[in-house]
Amino acid sequence: MKFLRVVLFLLGTQLFAGCGYRIAAPPQLGEALIISVSANKSRLVRSQAVLQQEVGRVIQQRLAWDISPDGTSRLDLQIDREVISVAARTTDDGPSRWKIVLKATATIHAAHRDPETRSRSFTGVGYANGRLDEPEGLASAANSLAAAITDWLEHSTGDWPFKEGFAEDIPGE
Repeated sequence: MKFLRVVLFLLGTQLFAGCGYRIAAPPQLGEALIISVSANKSRLVRSQAVLQQEVGRVIQQRLAWDISPDGTSRLDLQIDREVISVAARTTDDGPSRWKIVLKATATIHAAHRDPETRSRSFTGVGYANGRLDEPEGLASAANSLAAAITDWLEHSTGDWPFKEGFAEDIPGE
């Protein structure tokens, strides 16, 4: 019976090892973050507002970072022109579903880190069944892009060294 418990425990730990739960808190930036859009080549009117809001929401939710217009760190988003293409067709070859691909480059500027700037490009994908579904497709693409940016921030700030004398003020660092 004890052998069966050990086997079940080991199997359980293997099953949960790949899930998204973490034992430690996410790395803290150590300063408030401003999210700004420095370039917007998108043709969709709502793309800038939707992406900026979604990036802020996901960062706050997953990393518990302070998002503030008075922050000393800045996340600049440069939105490239989106790609809208047919994802599915009807039996008479008319489009029935559209794919919206948002592309953006995120650059984080943190005065207390060394070096002060890191940058990377990301892609988010969403789908719409027509013009009435375009806001939901855009929101889905923005959410996917925001999740990728947040993953990058979480993993890159963990090994991003502080400048001399700043890490002592940050809880958990």
